[in-house]
Amino acid sequence: MRTKLSVVISLLLAMNLCSIGMSAQMEDYEIGNNIDFVFGVDFINTFQINPKATGGENNFDAGAKLDFEFVKFDLKQILEFRTLLDLNAQKVDDDDWKKNADRLELSLKYGIKPSYGSKLYYSSDMSIRTQLLKGHKDDYLFKQTNNAIDLTSAFLSPANITLSAGLEYRPQDQPTYFYFSPMALNLKYVRNESLATKIVNDAEGEPLGLLHGNDVGKKTRTRVGAQFKLRYDVVNPNETIFWDTYLDMFLAYSEFFTDADSSPMQIEWVNSLSFRIWKPILFSIDVRASYDPDLLFVDLENDDSYTDKKSYNMLNRILLSFSTKYFIGQ
Repeated sequence: MRTKLSVVISLLLAMNLCSIGMSAQMEDYEIGNNIDFVFGVDFINTFQINPKATGGENNFDAGAKLDFEFVKFDLKQILEFRTLLDLNAQKVDDDDWKKNADRLELSLKYGIKPSYGSKLYYSSDMSIRTQLLKGHKDDYLFKQTNNAIDLTSAFLSPANITLSAGLEYRPQDQPTYFYFSPMALNLKYVRNESLATKIVNDAEGEPLGLLHGNDVGKKTRTRVGAQFKLRYDVVNPNETIFWDTYLDMFLAYSEFFTDADSSPMQIEWVNSLSFRIWKPILFSIDVRASYDPDLLFVDLENDDSYTDKKSYNMLNRILLSFSTKYFIGQ
């Protein structure tokens, strides 16, 4: 009961943050398009907690991150598109590497102001999180051990899709914002037929359920709920230190109001602390934390068997990035 009360209070606070901007007047700014492009080379994975299926252990690694963002805005509306591709592999023994991270994310947001002087937007939001390459239980890059029986994930298998409409508050217009939607639809989709019907067992051989949380006999699982998003950017005056945090929370009404066994909350929280080395070159520390009660994880301490006892994971990485920004005025 205490947990549910805290969730309700958090949602009410989010609604109050959005309502603050109804009568606020914003400062003048230029009309145009912003294009942000970041390419990062990953060379150290300092720690990982509860890796997902096909995730590696804690070790040195190598990988790359491509982050592209396009924002079109004027005095009345804003359109924001972002895509992220994150691939990573780590050395697991003397002979081979193992895939450790594989993320493909797309998001599209459109907002329109009720009046020219407002910092509040009536917004719609769509986001998709999936992966690009196939994943296997023993996901070595060079050894020929992968087969269909060991397949654990693939493109759009699973895919986490969220559609919502709500209120968005931008105190400085870009890129910081607070977004709340009481009308959100979350869809878990598993395109691959074998993965949509794959039941996994724990170390004792007891069935845990379907691997990716879709409904039995279907490729999907649909929930209606509330969504809260926050993005906050901080830059020091001489633009040499950058901190960017992004939080995405979804609360499923069905689990929240029915005392279901599974948790009603999904959380994605990303933090990036960057230091400018020289002009567009940045040294960054990235920390990504996820919580999804539908996903099953590999228990590295128990013969790599599946477990439902750990539904969160965290990945910390260090990257050397090339970052550039363009402004196209109108």
